[in-house]
Amino acid sequence: MPDNGRVQPTETTQFLLDVLLTAYKREDDCDYHLIIDDTAGNMMIVEVPDPACVDSTSLFATAIAHARAQFDARLVATTSWKMPSPPIPILVQGVDFFDFLHGQTGAAPNGIELHPVTDIIFDPPPCGDVSGDRLVNIGDALLVAQFDVGLRHCGLTPFSHPVVCDVNGDGACNIGDALRIAQCDVGLVSCAFTCAPFICPSMTFTTLGTTTTTTTSTTTTAQPSSTGL
Repeated sequence: MPDNGRVQPTETTQFLLDVLLTAYKREDDCDYHLIIDDTAGNMMIVEVPDPACVDSTSLFATAIAHARAQFDARLVATTSWKMPSPPIPILVQGVDFFDFLHGQTGAAPNGIELHPVTDIIFDPPPCGDVSGDRLVNIGDALLVAQFDVGLRHCGLTPFSHPVVCDVNGDGACNIGDALRIAQCDVGLVSCAFTCAPFICPSMTFTTLGTTTTTTTSTTTTAQPSSTGL
C-alpha cells in the first residue's frame, strides 16, 4: 500500500460500526487508541485524534473535536490500558485507514483501522428509540412518520445515526416502521425489535464481519477475506 495517499474507496469512506469497546489508552502522540470487538472474536483498532493536532481547515476538524469531547465526557484515557468490565456498547463513526502492522495491541489481521474517529455514541439507544430517550413509544413513531414525509432529514438529529429506525427490517425507514412502533406502544406487538441497518445515502454501516455500502442508487454487500475486514 502507498506510504502517502489513501486507498480508494476504503480509505475515503466513512463507516459506522455497532461494536463493544473492550480497551483504551492514550498514546504518546495523545491520540486515543481504542480496541473494539464485534462479539464474534473480530477485533480492530480505532483512534480518536488529539484535536490540537488536526489542521483547522480540515473538513473533519469539528467532528473530531466533538468525538473527543464525547469520549472525555464518559471516560478518562491515560497512558495505561484500561479495560471496562463489562465492555461498553458504542456506535463509532470514522474513516478507514490501513496501518502498517507493527505489533499493535488489538490490530485487525490486515491492519485496517478506523482513523480518524468522527463520532462516538456510548450505550446507543435500543432499536426503535429514534428520539434517544431510552424508551420506544408513540413519540418515536411520530418522528419516523415525519421522516417518511420529508419533515426530518438524514444527517440531522435525531436521524444523524438512524440505525435504530428500521424496526421491520425491510431496508427502509418509513411509515411501516412508524406503525410498528405505534403498535408496540399500545401493546399489540413486542417492543423487543431487532433493527436492520438503515443508513443515510452515501454513508456506510458495518460490523467487523460484513460491510454494507449504500449510495443513492445502489447497494452492495462485500464479505471480508480471511485477512481482516
